[in-house]
Amino acid sequence: MFENQAQCITRCLKTQEGSHVLYRGFGLNTVDETNPPLRRDILIQLSTYYPDVTLSNITITRTDINGNFEYLVETKGN
Repeated sequence: MFENQAQCITRCLKTQEGSHVLYRGFGLNTVDETNPPLRRDILIQLSTYYPDVTLSNITITRTDINGNFEYLVETKGN
């Protein structure tokens, strides 16, 4: 089963850094964090693992009571 580009980027943002067996740098440190990841961190992930994608905009659309963030990530690319 193949994922589309949006699903791949979502998976990258939801994966805890260091938890992927083959790619230890894949993912973000978002578990138990009080602040959302920085735009810089997301740019590094996209440029490393999805070089054909360009980040246009990131917006936090919602934060729930447990501290989970919901994002709107707009990209340009193939």
